[in-house]
Formats: sequence, C-alpha cells, structure tokens
Amino acid sequence: MNNNSQTSTSQESLRAAVFQLVNAAYKVAPGLVIVGILLAVLIISITLLFSPLRLASLILLVVFTALLIFIQRESFGDATLSLVGGLLTVLRTEWTINLYITFCVAWLGFALMVFLISSIKLATRQEDILKSSAIALSESSNSDIDTLEKELNTLVKSSENKILSPIQRAEVIQLLVFRKAPKKMLPQLLKSVEKIFTITKVDLNLITTSLVDLFKMKKVESEQESIFLLDRLYKIIKDTPVAPQDFFEVFVASRRLLLQKTVSPIEFLNKLSEYLEIGVAPKDMYNEILNSSNIK
Repeated sequence: MNNNSQTSTSQESLRAAVFQLVNAAYKVAPGLVIVGILLAVLIISITLLFSPLRLASLILLVVFTALLIFIQRESFGDATLSLVGGLLTVLRTEWTINLYITFCVAWLGFALMVFLISSIKLATRQEDILKSSAIALSESSNSDIDTLEKELNTLVKSSENKILSPIQRAEVIQLLVFRKAPKKMLPQLLKSVEKIFTITKVDLNLITTSLVDLFKMKKVESEQESIFLLDRLYKIIKDTPVAPQDFFEVFVASRRLLLQKTVSPIEFLNKLSEYLEIGVAPKDMYNEILNSSNIK
C-alpha cells in the first residue's frame, strides 16, 4: 500500500473521530452554546486576574490554531508560518484588559459558530444521503419512505467499532441500496464492510461492491453465514501475495463471472488468489478464470 493510501486512511480515521464529536455537538447544540459561553467567561475572568496567564493563554491559542492548520492541510510550512506569525503578534502586542477581552470574545465566538455550522452541514449531508437511500429502497420494499429513513438512521448509529464516521456508514448504506442489496442483508453487510475496512484499510467503494456481490451470490442471511464468509475472504486475502487494495481491484474488474454465476463465490475467490499468485495480470484475470471454468 502506497504512502498516499496510508495518508488517506489516517485522514479518514481522524475525520471519523472528529465527526463523532461534531455530530454529538449538533444534537445538543443549544446546550453546547450555553456551556461554551459560560466556559469562555470563566476562562477570561480567571486570566484577567493574572497578567502572566493572559499571555500564556494567548500563546496556547496560537499553538492550538497552528496544530489545527497542520491537521487539516498536512503542511508543516503553513503550520509553522501560522505559529511564528501568531507568536510574533502576541509577543509584540501590549495586551490591555479591554484589548484582551475583545480578542478572546471575537476568537471564541468565531470558533463556536464554525463548530456549530460544521455540525449542521454534516448532519444535513447525512440526512440527504439517507433520504435518497430510503427513496431507492422504497421502490423495492413497498415501504413508507419516512419509516425506511428512520430505520436506516438507526442502522447508521448501530456501529460497534466506530471506525467509520456516520457519513461513511451512510454512504456505504447508499451504495448497498443502489447495488440492490436486499433490505434484510443491510445490517450484516454494513457490519462486514466495517470489519474488512478495519483490517485492510482498502477503499470503501471497492469493499462494498465486492461484499454485496459475494453476499447476494452466496445468499447470506444469518450472522453465522456472514462470519463464515468473512473468515474465508480474509484468509484468502492474507494468503494471496498482493496488497489487499490490488486484490479488491481485480475482484471488481472480474466480478462479471460471479454475477453471471459462471463460478461459485468461494471458487471465484480461490481462483483470484491462485492466478494472482502466479502473476496473471488483472486485465487477463477474467479470461483466465473463464477458460479454466470452461475446461472443467
């Protein structure tokens, strides 16, 4: 797996953690505003009593802002410029009480508004994804859209490991629905996607597309069947001398064999592993498996 993939995975994990916080903040937004204001007033009041604390609090604020810039942009240069510029400004300014209060109120007010706006935007995006999924699912299940949306929202919140953010889980559900996964398979498929992603860190779309095909062709319905299939899949991936990302890319490129029922799901996985091990190119994989199946 290349460095870009590892960086992307780290960013997704960080975003997942941040989103959990932001999403929780959205649900208690009115209370968060009140607590934030009271906490800001308390901090400012304490620092006003001691002049050294005022300078120390401003320095910490500059460092915190520089860290946020580094996390967001992953640029040491931008973060350093922000840190140096902020420190020079703080250290060269004569901080009167009125100036300090004005600065703190402006910065904290801005930060709180950004936090709230971000939480609302993320929650709205998740709601839109689940709405479109519910509409698509209603066409095949003949169920009420609002009821389906509530059920999907409950499914999004049911994650055990919290590796994926709510937005990512909603996007996985949307892809599963668009790939015509039966409604009763959605909980097991979502849980399986999370498990495979936790182990392999492969692109979620590749994992989702692969698993929905496997589950549909294997007709997986129970959790026991799901665990059995995942164990077989993980063992095959682990024993195949290629990166998991490459394995899933070849899987998706050759999935027509699975959908056409040319080979069984387990045989398909075994053939992928076997031919990848002997160096068959991804573009030739379909013909190799097809020819071997016809010979039999």
